Amino acid sequence: MLTAFLRCQAETQISRPDLIRQARRWLYDRSYVLPGERLLERLAAAAQDHVLEGLRSEIEAAVGAELTGSLNRTEIAGGLNS
Repeated sequence: MLTAFLRCQAETQISRPDLIRQARRWLYDRSYVLPGERLLERLAAAAQDHVLEGLRSEIEAAVGAELTGSLNRTEIAGGLNS
């Protein structure tokens, strides 16, 4: 459930710290025990990776895989979360 929430939020949220804060809030609102920072960081990163991979697929579909063959995650994200 948290994973689905984070994936949805990652579609509009660029900042990983914001995603982590939202994850904490989501867990707190549902009375879950809050996990450690590293786990939340990994979950937020995985959600961003999922969204970026979807974006990459859409870009490839629009312009062709041969034009985007060397495009990597950092280029798609603009290096914002590096």
